[in-house]
Amino acid sequence: LRGGDGATKTKKTPLKKNEGIKVLDASRAQNMAIVLSKLPISSQELCDALLHLDFSAMAVSEDMVELLTGVLPTNEECDKLKMYQDSPEELRDIEQKVLPFCFLPRSHARL
Repeated sequence: LRGGDGATKTKKTPLKKNEGIKVLDASRAQNMAIVLSKLPISSQELCDALLHLDFSAMAVSEDMVELLTGVLPTNEECDKLKMYQDSPEELRDIEQKVLPFCFLPRSHARL
């Protein structure tokens, strides 16, 4: 675009928000995000309750437990995510939400 003074004007485009490092497959990440968004508590609070076997703090239905077991990270995904345990802010939101499950011993059995 040329302005009246002969200078070229550039159209400013909004900067894309930094999405963070992607570790999980896009469709898998989307499925995880859908299930985790339905939780009445954060994933960190859920993992803390499961670690201490404090089921009074969970308020999670049987259906939700079944959904959760289907989206828990695999061992391979956990290995990749654990590389960012010292700097989780570098990860996308969904990877940050899934990360606590990687440090929960026997997460499938606890659910």
